[in-house]
Amino acid sequence: MEIDPGESNRNAQKRLLEEIVATPAILFFPASTVVELNEICQALGYTPEQLLVEALKRQIGYWEEFYAYVRTAPENLEDFIWPEDPIFCLACVAAVHFIKSFTLCAHDPIAFAELKERAPAEWSFCSLEEKDQIDPADWWKESD
Repeated sequence: MEIDPGESNRNAQKRLLEEIVATPAILFFPASTVVELNEICQALGYTPEQLLVEALKRQIGYWEEFYAYVRTAPENLEDFIWPEDPIFCLACVAAVHFIKSFTLCAHDPIAFAELKERAPAEWSFCSLEEKDQIDPADWWKESD
């Protein structure tokens, strides 16, 4: 992303965040949550992207509490307990993805270009157990 020298820093950050949010990704969850999210998509006739938007909209009423929850990771990641509500899990994982991507890309324009280049064709859910089996070179298979 090129920054216009006349553009304010806040506007540039907003534009970067909008581009990150618009860039599809594979979001990882426990296998049971992936099954639930896919079932919800099928029942509602939603794409994963549409469900992601709905999940984030549900957090608007208490955004500050939600953001604080997302930003507060346990000291030991093995102590993390996944919330039972799959929609809340989706909102949390998406928010963490956006925060990490923004932090990386705001300080490294090359990382932003790579993020966009490696992005899958559409949003999807995958189990954590399968995460290590995904070859980044197979990004194009994700849309099948």
